[in-house]
Amino acid sequence: MSHIPSALPAELAIGIVHLGLGAFHRAHQAVYTEDAIQQAGGDWGICAVAMRSRELATVMLENNGRYSLIEQQADGPELRELSVIREVLCLPDSPGMVIQRISDPAVHLVSVTVTEKGYCFSGPDRHLNTDDPLIMHDLANPSQARSMPGILVAGLRQRRESGGTGLSILSCDNLPANGKLLRQIVLSHAALLDAELAQWIEQNCRFPDSMVDRITPAATVATLTLASDLLGRADPAAIETEPFRQWVIEDDFAGPRPAWEKAGAQFVADVAPFEDMKLRMLNGAHSLIAYLGAVSGLPAVRDVMQVSAYRTLLDHHMAMAAETLEGMDKEDAAGYRAQLLERFENPAIDHRCLQIAMDGSQKMPQRILTPASIRLARGMTVDTYALATALWVRYLMGRDEQGAAIDCSDPLIGQLQLIFNASDAMSQRIAGLGRIPGVPQDLFNQAHWVDQVADLVNASNTHGVRAVVSELVDSI
Repeated sequence: MSHIPSALPAELAIGIVHLGLGAFHRAHQAVYTEDAIQQAGGDWGICAVAMRSRELATVMLENNGRYSLIEQQADGPELRELSVIREVLCLPDSPGMVIQRISDPAVHLVSVTVTEKGYCFSGPDRHLNTDDPLIMHDLANPSQARSMPGILVAGLRQRRESGGTGLSILSCDNLPANGKLLRQIVLSHAALLDAELAQWIEQNCRFPDSMVDRITPAATVATLTLASDLLGRADPAAIETEPFRQWVIEDDFAGPRPAWEKAGAQFVADVAPFEDMKLRMLNGAHSLIAYLGAVSGLPAVRDVMQVSAYRTLLDHHMAMAAETLEGMDKEDAAGYRAQLLERFENPAIDHRCLQIAMDGSQKMPQRILTPASIRLARGMTVDTYALATALWVRYLMGRDEQGAAIDCSDPLIGQLQLIFNASDAMSQRIAGLGRIPGVPQDLFNQAHWVDQVADLVNASNTHGVRAVVSELVDSI
């Protein structure tokens, strides 16, 4: 066990605003930024904005932005203290201060990790959902914005009015073409307020795509206890993560940026191949693991991976996912699969299935349903995709196999429940999922797919998930 203090200077000006003060940002972008400053200097201190959690903002404020990151290395945990976060704001309490910081001429970059639902989009074309209560509020009260699009537009509006330059606005969420989506959402929101502002944003700001990867579970009592043991004092802001990290960024910025490449980030002309690989192989497998665990009563990813049939299923699913990728080398795909299996099996990472299972309506389209549609169009089997969808439905039913209640967290839970209550026939319930925004409707118009998913839901209810998985694995 080791303890590495932060080496950043005491004085560091703020050059980045980050929206979404969660564990992933503190384990990923903040670490890259701290390492980049150590390697190449620069005033790239971070103003981190908690979008909802006053409790987290308070903890970080009490620590002056400092926190501990525990990397669960193979030879034992290594604790790093990080100090790159130099200001902490809570959006519900201080929207004016967030707007002022985004408009600050010293700030050149805004980064975003607000999860899929934070983008407030709807429909297959991922347009701004103007019926979203947050968006409706922000359009009526721009200076008191509560949503990510709303606060960005408010900050950019003040930046333009004060004669400032454009910004680079960098999405770091698990969404395909995340920069292009963010650009579309921001421009749509701005146009509803001020057409000239939307034009200014379009001409002066850049929204690079990026792909991020680092398994980061929510902090637990065990996390905080380990941090206290390593530090010799309590750190309520401590988090833990795996050693692996990856960041692939489209090289398209409006102005200066940190030398993230010195910290291992990769700048490319096109992020799409990396996004597809990660979303379909890692994130798709993660969703399958999450619903396997949630329904089977297995709490963590590592617990699911200890079941031999489940591990075989996951390996097969990732091989099927690789077949949907354009230009993916077979040897590279096999190596990536092996690496992912090893990461999922890491016994030191307590990544909770219910954490990953949250917000399935926002995650399943790009992780499971789109590649399933691609495979069907090519005449390929979709067994593991149908199973992942069936397990998602089982999760949404609200009870695991032992009869224990599952706390299903999803922004569309009301709509999903209406679909499930509309019919007693499982096939009609499954077909109804095609009405969920973002779901490839052509997939749920195919009777073969609907029947296959419905049969797997019914079989898992009757025979149990492990029996269904074993039968599928035996047929591979």
